[in-house]
Amino acid sequence: MLHKPSFHVFTGGPVVGKIALIGYLKSRGEHVVEESARTVIRGQVAANGKGVPSVDPNHFADLTAARAAFVLTAVG
Repeated sequence: MLHKPSFHVFTGGPVVGKIALIGYLKSRGEHVVEESARTVIRGQVAANGKGVPSVDPNHFADLTAARAAFVLTAVG
């Protein structure tokens, strides 16, 4: 279980620096959770899977929701 007094959620449009900021925080030893969609796409591409938005949006949505639920359970 993550024992921190607070947590932060970063939102914003494309190319505003969210991933760069998260990478910086991770390099400083902070616990970070990568965006579920990005993780799913990376895994599906590596496995030559069909769970990417351009191939099977419904499967992609299912995988992304399952990953988000797992992450929330793991850190919550």
